[in-house]
Amino acid sequence: RRRGLRALDLRKLLKKFDQNFCEMEVTTPEKLTKQDCIELLVCKHTALGGARYPKRDDFTEREVVAIKAHLGPWPRALEAAGIKPVRDDGKAEKNKQKHIRSKRLRTEAKLAKRASARDEVSAQTKNSNEEKENSP
Repeated sequence: RRRGLRALDLRKLLKKFDQNFCEMEVTTPEKLTKQDCIELLVCKHTALGGARYPKRDDFTEREVVAIKAHLGPWPRALEAAGIKPVRDDGKAEKNKQKHIRSKRLRTEAKLAKRASARDEVSAQTKNSNEEKENSP
């Protein structure tokens, strides 16, 4: 015996559908365009009263997939929609400089290790040469 959708379940689904489209026209195309994704984000942000940024959980899976496909990772999508301020690109330069500093430190440590090993070897050979000279 198959269970059909009860009227209450159907009303819940329709209510969620309306909330997700944030009073946009219900005639949504099969595929969402880049502009549709931006409108979804902006509409949800205004529906939230600007109190917080829209989360992935505020949208259906289909909408999240479309938004990320057209606009990139979630933070970049919010930036593209004009909801979130654009990230400072100085961060990339800072990370690059940090990587260069750590690489230099590793190289210096390797060179110091090699120099100390070389000094140990030369000290051992010097000691063995002195022992040979001092022995009768």
